[in-house]
Amino acid sequence: MRRRSRYGRVDPDNPEAAARCDRGGHVVKRSELREQMKWAGERLVGTGWLVCPRCMDVPNPQDRSAAPGPDPVPVDRPRPLLERPADE
Repeated sequence: MRRRSRYGRVDPDNPEAAARCDRGGHVVKRSELREQMKWAGERLVGTGWLVCPRCMDVPNPQDRSAAPGPDPVPVDRPRPLLERPADE
């Protein structure tokens, strides 16, 4: 009887390392793990977590920060507004 591995199928001709998913704890091939990404400003950055395909989260687009436009051009030599007396 053939011994079964608790880490899934292992090809004797081409063995691969097994690894544990950081989020779900599932044991999968190391080559199946991907880095979890999240939005930081206007670009995606890695969180440092290696997760399996079934635990992978899609980065939420609501986490993107809105890029405000440039500041308005200041007025050259501004003058204070004088209040005029109300007409009677």
